[in-house]
Amino acid sequence: VYFRLGNWLSRSLLRVLYRVRVGSIDEEGLAKVDPQSSVVFVMNHRSNLDYILLACLAINRVAMSFAVGEWARVWPLQQLIRVLGGYFVRRGSGDTLYRSVLARYVQMATEGGVVQAIFPEGRLSKDGRLGDPKIGLLDYMLRSFDSKKGRDLVFIPVGVNYDRVLEDRSSLLSLDHATPKKSRLGVIRKTLLFIVHNLWLMLRGGWYRYGYTVVSFGTPISMRLYVKRYNVDFLNPDKKARIEKVQLLA
Repeated sequence: VYFRLGNWLSRSLLRVLYRVRVGSIDEEGLAKVDPQSSVVFVMNHRSNLDYILLACLAINRVAMSFAVGEWARVWPLQQLIRVLGGYFVRRGSGDTLYRSVLARYVQMATEGGVVQAIFPEGRLSKDGRLGDPKIGLLDYMLRSFDSKKGRDLVFIPVGVNYDRVLEDRSSLLSLDHATPKKSRLGVIRKTLLFIVHNLWLMLRGGWYRYGYTVVSFGTPISMRLYVKRYNVDFLNPDKKARIEKVQLLA
């Protein structure tokens, strides 16, 4: 019931805002994925709706877990993300205990076969280009991966694009370093004004969708095959050597 409610709410929201389409999809590659594998969707980050979009497309087949930055803890996005299986993380936290608990949570989810989704960029793209990957979550998943036993770890690349993102104006403003940053209260206020404004346009018949959003699914990458092909050992106790391998994969 919990996920069904989240699915209905998120689908309703997406239907109002966009025409959602699935672009290319490697059906043959997806069919070859072992059902016992730990599957991780790896997605570029264009909009705050990315989480909701991917969850809606996958929820009929599987419920997933995904990490979201604390900046997304604004109404009503926070509530939707939670009912769809998201959890919030403090990126860049220097708290050793917190990082250890988060690492163990991700490792247990991976070892248990929980379907996950990650956004390697770690933050929204302000100009549409791919940002440099943040490898924290990837490292948590891979540091305990043993290709000779247990589940395979399979990464599925996901590409998303929009005719227009909801955050276009705020993204442009963020590129102007002279613009003062908004407080959390300011963000909530702006979100509410945005919703009210669009509802008013709908009532007057002057509202239009934001165009199309298209999601494409690439060829799955099996870590078991990857390790064998490139002779990589993610269990290497040398942290520097392991991080270099994770960075190369990212």
